[in-house]
Amino acid sequence: MPIVWPDGIPGAAELTEWYGGYPGFHDANATIQLFEDGTALLKISGHKMTDRVDEKGFFILEKHFVAKFFFNELVSLSLSDFLPGHAILFQLDIVKSGDVFEVQFESSYGFCGSIHARKLSVRFEPLTSA
Repeated sequence: MPIVWPDGIPGAAELTEWYGGYPGFHDANATIQLFEDGTALLKISGHKMTDRVDEKGFFILEKHFVAKFFFNELVSLSLSDFLPGHAILFQLDIVKSGDVFEVQFESSYGFCGSIHARKLSVRFEPLTSA
C-alpha cells in the first residue's frame, strides 16, 4: 500500500505530484529551527534514488529538492541524539490524530524525534543539480 499524506497539509499534493509519489526522505539531510513565537521549521534536502548505477557503481540520484515543513501552533517537540550540524534521515512519517499533526523522524546520523503541531504546511523547491 503506498504511503500518503494526511489530509490538510498545504503544499503536500504539489510535492507528491512533482516527485511522482510520496517522497520517502531516506538519506535526506535535515536541519531544524525553533522560533520564540511557537513555530518551527524542518528543512529537508532530498532526492530519489534510482535502481541505476553510474560508472563508479554508485546509485544514480534524481529529483533533487528542498522541502520546508512549517509548524505552527506547536504542541510538543522531542529531540534526541542531537549532534552539531544536520541529520541524515532514515525515515520520516506523518500522521494526524484529531487536530494535531505528528511528524516522526528517525535518523542514520544526528537528531531524531517528533514534532506535534496543530498546523503544518510544506513548500518545496526542485533543484536542477545536486
